[in-house]
Amino acid sequence: MANFLFESPRTSPHICFHGTSEGQAESILREGFSPSCNDGEWLGHGIYFWDSLDAAWLWADKYFSERPAVIGATVMLGHCLDLDNAREVANFLSEVHRELVAEFANHGNTLPTNAGADKYLDCLVYNRAASSTYPPVDSLVCTFRGGNPIYSGASVHESTRRMYCVRTSTLIQFPGNVP
Repeated sequence: MANFLFESPRTSPHICFHGTSEGQAESILREGFSPSCNDGEWLGHGIYFWDSLDAAWLWADKYFSERPAVIGATVMLGHCLDLDNAREVANFLSEVHRELVAEFANHGNTLPTNAGADKYLDCLVYNRAASSTYPPVDSLVCTFRGGNPIYSGASVHESTRRMYCVRTSTLIQFPGNVP
């Protein structure tokens, strides 16, 4: 089985924003966050945040247009699988993928695929990777391009946003409503 060893946890706090509905925001403020465990999550199971207030509001407006809300929180990343540092994690994630291909083939199955906004394959790979590390992964981070290219054929887009998937809820502190 693939394994990845972290050198040390990331201890600097990050101010992050969670887009949701007003009803869910009230529940979160009363009871705390619950991880999303859908099989198509972009970075696997966990509690999702954006590094940008604007990105969180855009997401909340898209999925909860009638009553969007955003909650701000301080997040410690702990043992973070940073997908922007591909050099450090590429071999590890490739090995996890190869193991999954072999495991599924041994059972006569094929791996799921990513389909549009649903990232079934990515979710499976990142969930397996997160459980294959020592110590276990507390969070995953990745930068996503947003909007349109800034001109025809450009590789730079109108916006980039960092998405955080926090798997260890005790690393989330000071949740509060964001106006």
